This record gives sequence, C-alpha cells and structure tokens, in this order.
Amino acid sequence: MKIGLIPDKGFISALVDQCEGCGYGIGDGYVAENVLCKIPASMPVANTSVGVQNLLLHSELMEQLYYNELRFSRQPAVSTLFAFFNGDRFSDFLEVVYSERLMTGEIGPRIGFASGVGIKLKTDPTAALVSLSRIRDVLKQLNYFGEILLEISADYQITFLRFGHFYGHFALFAELSYQSPQELIEFIFGQGHKAELKNMISVANLISQQPFPLIIQNSQGSIVAPRSAENHLWRMRVMNMVEIVLHTTQGSFLGEAKKRWYRTINNMSRHNDELQYRNDFGFLPKGKGFVFEEKTFEDLKQRPLVSQGSSQSPSLPPEHVESTPAQKQDSVQD
Repeated sequence: MKIGLIPDKGFISALVDQCEGCGYGIGDGYVAENVLCKIPASMPVANTSVGVQNLLLHSELMEQLYYNELRFSRQPAVSTLFAFFNGDRFSDFLEVVYSERLMTGEIGPRIGFASGVGIKLKTDPTAALVSLSRIRDVLKQLNYFGEILLEISADYQITFLRFGHFYGHFALFAELSYQSPQELIEFIFGQGHKAELKNMISVANLISQQPFPLIIQNSQGSIVAPRSAENHLWRMRVMNMVEIVLHTTQGSFLGEAKKRWYRTINNMSRHNDELQYRNDFGFLPKGKGFVFEEKTFEDLKQRPLVSQGSSQSPSLPPEHVESTPAQKQDSVQD
C-alpha cells in the first residue's frame, strides 16, 4: 500500500513531525514525510487530512477536556489503547504495546514507532476507565472525527490522551480489521459499518536500510518487496531520499504472526542490500506490558507453533538465526 506526502507541502510535514507519534520523527533539523495528506479517495490507501487537522487542534481539544473537569493520572504509562471516533461512537479498541528504539535489545536512537504488538480489547473499556464515557461525551459535543490514543497505567488509569495520526497503531489496527484502510477512514466520517477487529494478534516491525537513521545524499531508494506483501507494508519516505517500511502481520498466536513476518523479510533480503530490523519484535520492552489483555498475550505468546500432522514444534526457519542481515544494524551508531 502506497502512502506518502503531497509534494511541496514541507511546512505541514515539518509541523506534523514535531508531534511524537503523529509524524515520523528522526531528529532535530529533519523534515519527515508522513501519511496525513489528502489524496484521491479512489486510491486504496490509508491517508486523510483529518490527522493534520486534529494535530493542529490538539491543544484546543485538550483545553475542552480540561474545561469539562477531565483529569489524567500521574502514574507512568505501560500500555496504549487505540480507536477511531466518528463523531458519535468509538470503533473497537486495540491495545498496543510498542517500542521507539531502532535496534534489537531496546538500544539505539528513538525513532517514533519501531516495533509493536496489538490485541483487540475483548471487553468494553468504559467499565474500567471511569473517565472514558465522559471523554466520549465531550468528543460528541465537539463533533470530533479521527483517531484517538489513550496512554494507560498498570492500575487502569488514563495518563494521557492524544489526537492526530499514529501510523504504527493505525497499521496494527488495519492488520486485524475486517475493513480495508480506506473503509476505516470512511467510518471516521460516519460512513459504513463500525470498524471491527478480529480476535487475533498483530505485530509490526520497522524495516530500513543502512545507514538509516543517518540520511546521506546517495542513500538507496525504494525497498523492494513481493507484490503479495504490499497490503501489509506501510511505506514512508524520509527527506525524499530514504524509504522506510513498517511491516505488519497477523496470526492466531504470536509465533504464527512472527513466522509470516520472517517469510516476507526473507524474500525481501534477496532483493535489497543492508536491510536492518529488530530481531526481538513481539517481546515487550522493560516497564511496558498489556493491561487489559495481559492474560490473552501470555496465552498467545506461549502457544507452540505446531506443524500440520505433527505434535512437535518445528525448528525456526533460517531467517531467525543471528546471522541475518538485520544483525548488520549493530554498526549503526546511536
């Protein structure tokens, strides 16, 4: 799926890049392209100008929430909840735990969304999050349309609320959605059915090429991938020179989702030089974890990947070994 920024909109891209999670933050002085521009609705893409609008109005939206005496916990956030709001109701909620670190072992620069895991919320979060019903009522009064990201503490408290566009969360949601990305955006504007999720697990992991995150003039262009994988690839260009790809897969358990992810990267490695990605995606960073779906994640993580007609777990495919091209990322300096 092709996503990107309309040319000559550098001001918007620079502005969006200042909001963590709304653009693709590389570092001070960089202008990053993002997925927030308006493009023809006939194209099968996950793109909408509403993300830019909501980002620009973020402070005003937060002011309205505080005006209605909504306050947030000071506890540290360990998980996030992501959903769409169409002016009247929420979509299904997706609980997401993610890392911002580029490299395996939770090291390297923070680059925004680097890898993550998503699981559908099986219960209505309004029962546990006492302020969520009031947030919904305020958003209805404001006639809000768009994405919503809640940061959640371990004791079921909302620590912060974000408006804008969150490419990693959007990608994980779309991976489990019964609707296409375009239909998800149509739901935001009150068209179509409620955005519903499958009872599976989705994983996302960023793919880039060395020397990223260093941007140089002769950096390689597009990352080549099998045509069959394009619906699971979220392509972004940095400074119009370097392409990075967020690759998502799904599975009935974690091992299945990761095996599908590695199957694609194994094919991609044959056609691209110096690919780098995290080998530990699917594992939770220290201090982070699922709150609502903790038991579900543990069940999905421990379930063995059993081959058909066998009671034994198959050995890991060759692309799992430590000699994968991804290990070359260790030469990237923080």
